[in-house]
Amino acid sequence: MDTVSDQLAADTAILTYLHAAAMESLLAERLDQAASIDPVLTPLWQELVAAQVGGTGDSAMQAVAALSRFFHALSRMQHPLDELPAEIEEKLDGLFLPRTGEELGAIAAKYNATHIVTRQDWHPEIPGSTVVDQQEGWVLWAVNRDSN
Repeated sequence: MDTVSDQLAADTAILTYLHAAAMESLLAERLDQAASIDPVLTPLWQELVAAQVGGTGDSAMQAVAALSRFFHALSRMQHPLDELPAEIEEKLDGLFLPRTGEELGAIAAKYNATHIVTRQDWHPEIPGSTVVDQQEGWVLWAVNRDSN
């Protein structure tokens, strides 16, 4: 099992985390459909947002905005990398750090990926790819399929 997909599929911690995130999203969607309970703006959050005591309303509104971003990201099957639990982030780092830029390009080509996200210090160059964006040490590469 030396492919990235095989290693991901064999890792119980990663699979458990992803399964829990998917279940959370599914349960929230079902609550919304069955009982009209908004997964973000529940009755308790509505109360807190309406509170006029000591900035509670402002803090609650910020929390609701963060929850909204989180649930929308889950529904799009996206997850911010900076919100991964430390154990999961460490395991994923262990899968991608030792790979070369050439290997990442080959994996991207195998799965017809159009982009690669990696750390600048891990993979300063990915042959056949162009940097699209950079932020806080992360780089988004556009894969040029013709060169892979």
